[in-house]
Amino acid sequence: MRETILELLESTGQLDLQTIVLRLLIGTVIAFFIYVSYMLSHEGSIYSKKFNVSLVALTIITTAVMIVIGNNIALSLGMVGALSIVRFRTAIKDSRDTVYIFWAIVAGICCGAGDFLVDLLTALIQDGLPYIQQLEERAAQLEQEILAGRTDRFIHRMSALRKELNRCNRFYAQLNDLADIL
Repeated sequence: MRETILELLESTGQLDLQTIVLRLLIGTVIAFFIYVSYMLSHEGSIYSKKFNVSLVALTIITTAVMIVIGNNIALSLGMVGALSIVRFRTAIKDSRDTVYIFWAIVAGICCGAGDFLVDLLTALIQDGLPYIQQLEERAAQLEQEILAGRTDRFIHRMSALRKELNRCNRFYAQLNDLADIL
């Protein structure tokens, strides 16, 4: 029993150079995807280019850390201990920024561990959320106009909104079918 525990603590997963480069490249591509998604979903004074570049760096660094940790339990516990002393004091202005931070970390973890399918599905779902939020805002604006008595072009605008909602529903239905197949 004691030998088994020692083996688990000392084991390392040996990766070849090709696997390491592949994981880092895929992490970089996903980081670019996160960069574009953040840029498109944040407009005006809310958008921070420095924060967006930090998301790219966070994804790539997390990928590298996961490659280094591999299957070594002792190293992973050491990393948890080292990272637990880090305190972040920067106030986050928008709650969506927190989501993007976690997305970047999860993307890095998935790429570093080689779970590319999970990363791809997460990216597809996450990228659709700002679009859904925009549709929700349009519906709320339409509702406010109706309550205020402004009903001009209501049928046209409601029909356009309904078409977009149906398109979004088809996208997520196809994504669900893909997940069922996999």
